[in-house]
Amino acid sequence: TKETVVADLGLIDYQVTDSEPCGEIILRLREEKELCGAIIVDDSGNLRGMLSRNFVLEWLLGQRYGIDAFRKKPISAVLDFNQRPTLCIPASLQVLKAVEQSFQRPKEYVDDPVAIAMEDGSYRMVDMRMLLMA
Repeated sequence: TKETVVADLGLIDYQVTDSEPCGEIILRLREEKELCGAIIVDDSGNLRGMLSRNFVLEWLLGQRYGIDAFRKKPISAVLDFNQRPTLCIPASLQVLKAVEQSFQRPKEYVDDPVAIAMEDGSYRMVDMRMLLMA
């Protein structure tokens, strides 16, 4: 319905701190196909960014030294090296408005998951396909 809000959707809870090693995050994204990405926060819980599963696997695999160059580095190194815009919307936003905002992103980022700011200050994400189906 038109009144459905983002919080009513199947939100994904995979939030990591920016100091976590890339290798662990990459391994989890490779093994857990339902994860559409990883939300990156700082030690205070503030949103630093988000990396989509496709971006992490394609971009890192395409680098000269690939995953090995980043495996032991903190995930913040990937954020710093290749910054991508992160759309973050409130969990109370209506799905239709969330879709509209998602399509306002540059076309190369339209398939990226959307970060969802929860009322308790944490973050979740929603896969773009799930958002469109809703």
